Amino acid sequence: MAAVRASFIFSGSKVSTTILKPNGSINSATADEFKAAINATLPTTRLIIDLTGVDYISSAGLRILLWANGQFAPKAMVVTHVWAEVQDVFQMTGFSGILTIE
Repeated sequence: MAAVRASFIFSGSKVSTTILKPNGSINSATADEFKAAINATLPTTRLIIDLTGVDYISSAGLRILLWANGQFAPKAMVVTHVWAEVQDVFQMTGFSGILTIE
């Protein structure tokens, strides 16, 4: 994963929504960086993870998404712009029923 870009939406003086855009593969070599990027967003109210730039996700990346989903209120973490290959992984592993995917 080359980098994780972050954008912030404010409500008053507080960050209400954070948009993370990881790039490349999320795997065992990059999972810690991905988790650190998510950790840096806390305590935002809502997290949008835009997977436009992610072409592969391994079980290490899935583990981070599962952990992140537990850090937010129900439906407060949303995964968007999922490539077909990554969507297949979500469906095969049951993550499509756990995560909010738009």
